[in-house]
Amino acid sequence: MSSVEVKAISEESKQKTGEEKNKSSRENQRGDHHIPKNSPGVAPGKEPFVYQGDKETKLSEYDVVVVGAGLSGAVLARKLAIEQKKRVLIIEKRNHIGGNCFDYKDEDTGILMNMYGAHLFFTDHDRVWDYIKDHSTWKRWEHEVVGKIDGQFCPIPPNVTTVNMLCGAQLKTVEDMDKWLAENQVKYEKITNGEEMAKSRVGEILYEKIFKYYTYKQWKKWPRDMHPSVLARLPCRNNHDTRYKNRKYMALPKDGYTQFF
Repeated sequence: MSSVEVKAISEESKQKTGEEKNKSSRENQRGDHHIPKNSPGVAPGKEPFVYQGDKETKLSEYDVVVVGAGLSGAVLARKLAIEQKKRVLIIEKRNHIGGNCFDYKDEDTGILMNMYGAHLFFTDHDRVWDYIKDHSTWKRWEHEVVGKIDGQFCPIPPNVTTVNMLCGAQLKTVEDMDKWLAENQVKYEKITNGEEMAKSRVGEILYEKIFKYYTYKQWKKWPRDMHPSVLARLPCRNNHDTRYKNRKYMALPKDGYTQFF
């Protein structure tokens, strides 16, 4: 008989000196989160948390132990339990399932909140889409981002409109944008860091106005101190498309990620 149990375990020892202050500081930075009692996916009580089952866990009773109740752990545990009829135990140090995708309804407003920041699902693979939609109802979501630059809200990733707004250009077509990029992109024999990667894609002006300070704001690191692959992930459009991604499937779970888990 296959089954999956999820348990959350605490660290055996914690330093209560500067660690608690750092924890409090991190929580203040990401905002206050008031999770209602009995929210789905949240273990009741105090550490060690138990979401399902009991605290008297004997590893010998399980075929497989999966560490982490996030996306990878949940998918692997289910496949092992359902397809291979294994008895699976999932252990998790947090008091909830879902990993960084965990969300909940705010106690005061009823708004669905992401504990660790927004997570947007997108893929071009039919197999992946067919798998996730078997476990939840998903709604189409085309994410758009704007940044306040030079006192005006501009589309990000940069596109034709962005260049016109920030550079005083009058581009209209894909050909216009391709020509502008070719004239402004910085050429390197070998790209060695994030700054060079960004400049090779969008040129000096857009780098200074959009990308240079973004990474420092996010991670306290300048692009020149980051691997080129990080900045390579940020797209640049040669048309008027304002969507952050352009994939075959782009969606959000109708009832939230925690319910999906």
